[in-house]
Amino acid sequence: MYPLPIPDTALRRLVNNRSKAQPFVQEEAISHSYRCIDTAYQRVKTMSQNDGTAQELKLGKTIFVVNHTDVTHEKLAKGAEKTEVQYLIDERHGSTRFALRIYTIQKGGHTPLDQHQYEHQVYILKGEGFLRQSKNPDSPLKNLKPGDAVFIPSNAVHQFSNGGDEPLVFLCVKGNPQLYTQEAPTTNPAPEQNFC
Repeated sequence: MYPLPIPDTALRRLVNNRSKAQPFVQEEAISHSYRCIDTAYQRVKTMSQNDGTAQELKLGKTIFVVNHTDVTHEKLAKGAEKTEVQYLIDERHGSTRFALRIYTIQKGGHTPLDQHQYEHQVYILKGEGFLRQSKNPDSPLKNLKPGDAVFIPSNAVHQFSNGGDEPLVFLCVKGNPQLYTQEAPTTNPAPEQNFC
Protein backbone atom coordinates (compact mmCIF):
# COMPACT_ATOMS: atom_id res chain seq x y z
CA MET A 1 0.00 0.00 0.00
CA TYR A 2 0.94 3.64 -0.27
CA PRO A 3 2.75 5.51 2.52
CA LEU A 4 0.85 7.96 4.67
CA PRO A 5 2.12 11.00 6.55
CA ILE A 6 2.44 10.73 10.31
CA PRO A 7 -0.68 12.02 12.07
CA ASP A 8 -0.05 15.18 14.06
CA THR A 9 -0.39 15.36 17.83
CA ALA A 10 -4.07 16.35 17.72
CA LEU A 11 -4.94 13.27 15.69
CA ARG A 12 -2.96 11.02 18.02
CA ARG A 13 -4.90 12.52 20.95
CA LEU A 14 -8.18 11.83 19.13
CA VAL A 15 -7.22 8.17 18.68
CA ASN A 16 -6.28 7.90 22.35
CA ASN A 17 -9.41 9.68 23.63
CA ARG A 18 -12.21 7.83 21.84
CA SER A 19 -14.36 7.61 24.94
CA LYS A 20 -14.34 11.41 25.24
CA ALA A 21 -15.98 11.98 21.81
CA GLN A 22 -18.67 14.64 21.79
CA PRO A 23 -22.15 13.07 22.11
CA PHE A 24 -23.70 15.31 19.45
CA VAL A 25 -21.51 13.87 16.68
CA GLN A 26 -23.12 10.99 14.81
CA GLU A 27 -21.75 7.61 15.86
CA GLU A 28 -21.21 6.49 12.26
CA ALA A 29 -19.10 9.55 11.43
CA ILE A 30 -17.07 9.02 14.60
CA SER A 31 -16.54 5.36 13.78
CA HIS A 32 -15.37 6.17 10.23
CA SER A 33 -13.01 8.91 11.45
CA TYR A 34 -11.47 6.69 14.10
CA ARG A 35 -11.08 3.86 11.60
CA CYS A 36 -9.30 6.22 9.19
CA ILE A 37 -7.07 7.66 11.91
CA ASP A 38 -6.26 4.22 13.29
CA THR A 39 -5.36 2.99 9.82
CA ALA A 40 -3.06 5.96 9.19
CA TYR A 41 -1.45 5.66 12.62
CA GLN A 42 -0.85 1.91 12.26
CA ARG A 43 0.64 2.29 8.76
CA VAL A 44 2.96 5.04 9.93
CA LYS A 45 3.95 3.01 12.97
CA THR A 46 4.77 0.06 10.70
CA MET A 47 6.73 2.28 8.30
CA SER A 48 8.75 3.73 11.18
CA GLN A 49 9.50 0.26 12.53
CA ASN A 50 10.56 -0.96 9.08
CA ASP A 51 13.03 1.78 8.21
CA GLY A 52 13.78 3.18 11.68
CA THR A 53 13.07 6.77 10.67
CA ALA A 54 10.17 9.10 11.35
CA GLN A 55 8.94 11.38 8.62
CA GLU A 56 8.43 15.02 9.51
CA LEU A 57 5.24 15.36 7.48
CA LYS A 58 2.05 17.00 8.67
CA LEU A 59 -1.41 15.96 7.54
CA GLY A 60 -2.88 18.57 5.22
CA LYS A 61 0.52 20.19 4.65
CA THR A 62 2.01 17.63 2.26
CA ILE A 63 1.00 16.87 -1.32
CA PHE A 64 -0.26 13.31 -1.56
CA VAL A 65 -0.36 11.23 -4.76
CA VAL A 66 -1.84 7.75 -5.09
CA ASN A 67 -2.78 5.44 -7.95
CA HIS A 68 -6.17 3.77 -7.65
CA THR A 69 -4.56 0.36 -8.30
CA ASP A 70 -2.74 0.73 -4.96
CA VAL A 71 -5.91 1.36 -2.93
CA THR A 72 -7.87 -1.47 -1.32
CA HIS A 73 -11.46 -2.17 -2.37
CA GLU A 74 -13.70 -2.14 0.71
CA LYS A 75 -17.21 -3.58 0.72
CA LEU A 76 -19.86 -0.98 1.29
CA ALA A 77 -22.29 -2.35 3.84
CA LYS A 78 -25.43 -1.12 5.56
CA GLY A 79 -28.03 -1.08 2.79
CA ALA A 80 -25.70 -1.61 -0.16
CA GLU A 81 -25.44 -4.70 -2.31
CA LYS A 82 -22.54 -5.76 -4.55
CA THR A 83 -20.83 -2.38 -4.00
CA GLU A 84 -17.21 -1.61 -3.19
CA VAL A 85 -15.49 1.69 -2.50
CA GLN A 86 -11.86 2.80 -2.73
CA TYR A 87 -10.99 5.73 -0.46
CA LEU A 88 -8.45 7.54 -2.64
CA ILE A 89 -8.07 10.72 -0.60
CA ASP A 90 -9.67 11.54 2.74
CA GLU A 91 -8.73 12.56 6.29
CA ARG A 92 -6.13 9.77 6.41
CA HIS A 93 -4.18 11.75 3.85
CA GLY A 94 -4.68 15.18 5.35
CA SER A 95 -7.76 16.26 3.39
CA THR A 96 -9.94 17.95 6.00
CA ARG A 97 -12.62 19.36 3.69
CA PHE A 98 -13.25 16.79 0.94
CA ALA A 99 -12.94 13.09 0.21
CA LEU A 100 -12.38 11.46 -3.18
CA ARG A 101 -13.59 7.91 -3.65
CA ILE A 102 -14.16 5.40 -6.47
CA TYR A 103 -17.30 3.29 -6.26
CA THR A 104 -17.71 0.02 -8.16
CA ILE A 105 -21.19 -1.48 -8.33
CA GLN A 106 -21.48 -4.98 -9.81
CA LYS A 107 -24.41 -6.14 -11.96
CA GLY A 108 -27.60 -6.12 -9.85
CA GLY A 109 -25.97 -4.06 -7.08
CA HIS A 110 -26.73 -0.67 -5.56
CA THR A 111 -25.57 1.84 -2.96
CA PRO A 112 -27.77 2.45 0.10
CA LEU A 113 -30.80 4.69 -0.25
CA ASP A 114 -29.14 7.65 1.42
CA GLN A 115 -29.85 11.18 2.62
CA HIS A 116 -27.37 13.31 4.53
CA GLN A 117 -26.14 16.83 5.08
CA TYR A 118 -23.04 16.74 2.89
CA GLU A 119 -23.03 17.23 -0.87
CA HIS A 120 -21.72 14.79 -3.47
CA GLN A 121 -20.31 15.33 -6.90
CA VAL A 122 -20.20 12.18 -9.03
CA TYR A 123 -18.59 11.45 -12.40
CA ILE A 124 -19.49 8.22 -14.21
CA LEU A 125 -16.35 6.50 -15.54
CA LYS A 126 -17.65 3.16 -16.81
CA GLY A 127 -20.86 1.16 -17.13
CA GLU A 128 -24.49 2.16 -17.08
CA GLY A 129 -26.82 2.68 -14.19
CA PHE A 130 -29.66 4.54 -12.57
CA LEU A 131 -30.01 7.28 -9.99
CA ARG A 132 -32.98 7.06 -7.65
CA GLN A 133 -33.96 10.49 -6.27
CA SER A 134 -36.88 9.69 -3.97
CA LYS A 135 -37.88 7.39 -1.10
CA ASN A 136 -40.86 6.37 -3.25
CA PRO A 137 -39.84 3.08 -4.93
CA ASP A 138 -42.10 3.86 -7.92
CA SER A 139 -40.50 7.24 -8.67
CA PRO A 140 -38.77 7.63 -12.06
CA LEU A 141 -35.06 6.80 -12.25
CA LYS A 142 -32.43 8.95 -13.99
CA ASN A 143 -30.32 7.01 -16.53
CA LEU A 144 -26.54 7.28 -16.10
CA LYS A 145 -23.77 6.59 -18.61
CA PRO A 146 -20.01 7.28 -18.91
CA GLY A 147 -19.25 10.99 -18.99
CA ASP A 148 -22.30 12.01 -16.93
CA ALA A 149 -21.66 14.34 -13.99
CA VAL A 150 -24.10 14.42 -11.08
CA PHE A 151 -24.52 16.97 -8.28
CA ILE A 152 -26.35 15.78 -5.17
CA PRO A 153 -27.23 18.69 -2.88
CA SER A 154 -27.43 18.53 0.89
CA ASN A 155 -30.25 16.33 2.22
CA ALA A 156 -31.26 15.03 -1.25
CA VAL A 157 -32.38 11.40 -1.32
CA HIS A 158 -30.17 9.35 -3.64
CA GLN A 159 -29.23 5.80 -4.59
CA PHE A 160 -27.03 4.55 -7.43
CA SER A 161 -27.72 1.17 -9.02
CA ASN A 162 -26.11 -0.83 -11.80
CA GLY A 163 -28.40 -1.21 -14.79
CA GLY A 164 -26.06 -3.04 -17.14
CA ASP A 165 -23.96 -6.16 -17.52
CA GLU A 166 -20.59 -4.61 -16.67
CA PRO A 167 -19.59 -2.88 -13.41
CA LEU A 168 -20.79 0.69 -12.87
CA VAL A 169 -17.73 2.71 -11.80
CA PHE A 170 -17.80 6.34 -10.70
CA LEU A 171 -15.71 8.95 -8.93
CA CYS A 172 -17.38 10.60 -5.96
CA VAL A 173 -16.27 13.76 -4.17
CA LYS A 174 -17.96 14.49 -0.87
CA GLY A 175 -17.68 17.35 1.55
CA ASN A 176 -16.60 16.63 5.10
CA PRO A 177 -19.73 16.63 7.33
CA GLN A 178 -18.05 19.26 9.54
CA LEU A 179 -18.34 21.77 6.67
CA TYR A 180 -22.09 21.71 7.14
CA THR A 181 -22.23 22.53 10.83
CA GLN A 182 -22.25 26.25 10.05
CA GLU A 183 -24.62 28.17 7.84
CA ALA A 184 -23.74 27.67 4.17
CA PRO A 185 -23.51 30.73 1.89
CA THR A 186 -26.83 31.60 0.28
CA THR A 187 -25.36 32.99 -2.94
CA ASN A 188 -23.54 31.10 -5.66
CA PRO A 189 -20.85 33.41 -7.07
CA ALA A 190 -19.66 32.57 -10.55
CA PRO A 191 -16.25 30.84 -10.48
CA GLU A 192 -13.26 32.63 -11.90
CA GLN A 193 -11.93 31.32 -15.20
CA ASN A 194 -9.21 28.68 -15.01
CA PHE A 195 -9.56 28.18 -11.28
CA CYS A 196 -8.15 25.00 -9.70
